[in-house]
Amino acid sequence: MKSIKTNMTLVDIETSKRVSVNIVRGTHGAIVITPKGYGDKYSDDGFGQPIVLELYNGELRVYVWGDINRDDPTHVIDLSNAKEERRNLE
Repeated sequence: MKSIKTNMTLVDIETSKRVSVNIVRGTHGAIVITPKGYGDKYSDDGFGQPIVLELYNGELRVYVWGDINRDDPTHVIDLSNAKEERRNLE
C-alpha cells in the first residue's frame, strides 16, 4: 500500500492557539492521527500516535492514549452505534 500523509492545523476559535496534526496510514490499514507535541509511551518525541482509527472484525474503532505514561489505550471506542442505519427516528 502506498503511504499517505496529510498535514492539517487545528485552530482554537477562542484563543487562536494552533496545533499541527499529521494524519497518516498506519500498519494494517489503520489511520493514525499525530498532533504535534502529543504522543504515546514508546514512540520518540515527534513520532507519537495517540489516536488510531481502525477497522477491526468489520467494526470501526477509535483507540486513544489519553495518558502518555500508559502502555495500553485509555479509551477504545466502538463506533457500531454511530452508524447512520442505527439512527432512531422516533
